[in-house]
Amino acid sequence: QAEMSFCHKHSLSGKTLNMIADVKQQLQDMLQDIGFFKHSGPKDPYYNAYSTNTHLLKAVLCAGLMPNIARAEAPSPQSSQVRLYCSTGTGLQVYVHPSSLNHGLTRLPEGSQWFAYFERVRTHRVYLRDSSSVPAIAILLFGPDFNLQYTQKTVKV
Repeated sequence: QAEMSFCHKHSLSGKTLNMIADVKQQLQDMLQDIGFFKHSGPKDPYYNAYSTNTHLLKAVLCAGLMPNIARAEAPSPQSSQVRLYCSTGTGLQVYVHPSSLNHGLTRLPEGSQWFAYFERVRTHRVYLRDSSSVPAIAILLFGPDFNLQYTQKTVKV
């Protein structure tokens, strides 16, 4: 009963969460069978040495989702929400999907004006789903070519 209540409260599917747990276990078993884990298994602290390093995790996320990156702008006096623009060369303004945790942001996350996203959906607007802020250094390291402009002290991605 508590699981159903939690899933309903957070708009999650219990069946889907169970399926994800099953797939995760199958993947762990396969990796164990081929000898990928030299230590006791995936929960061994050896394999989780950097699990609390959010900067590293966000950089890996950025690398995996490239080129799905959006540039964020702080709210203007006319708008109370952060605005996002796709960095795929179009500069298209996009919106954070209402089901996203980032929906309704009223300020930029500290030290970041970039978001990596998994999916872009078009309804009456173009929405980004499954977005996460990523540090600028991750964009420079894992991102597309960039143009360094020394005189303006800027980097254009």
